[in-house]
Amino acid sequence: MYNFDFTKKITLMKKEIVKSIVDDVVNEKLSQLIEEMSQSEFTEMICDMYHDQTGELIEDDEMIEEVNEVIGNKVLPLLHKVMEYVIGVELPKLEKS
Repeated sequence: MYNFDFTKKITLMKKEIVKSIVDDVVNEKLSQLIEEMSQSEFTEMICDMYHDQTGELIEDDEMIEEVNEVIGNKVLPLLHKVMEYVIGVELPKLEKS
């Protein structure tokens, strides 16, 4: 698409601006993903996929809470590590509930 070499044509300052823009976009996308995963629609999607794969329904509040616990224990630590990588800073450890 571009016919120039980034390392030769873009100054160090411009590279830093591009890096900053990329970091901002990635952080925004990750924030959106975290927000989506914290909404009830995400839990409903997991429950629907469980039903599709097993034929069993997850209907009562206790079972839904267990699904939310699995989501919290698996997805949030992953997103936490990705955010650390993107911003280049170790974040405080997540507390397990």
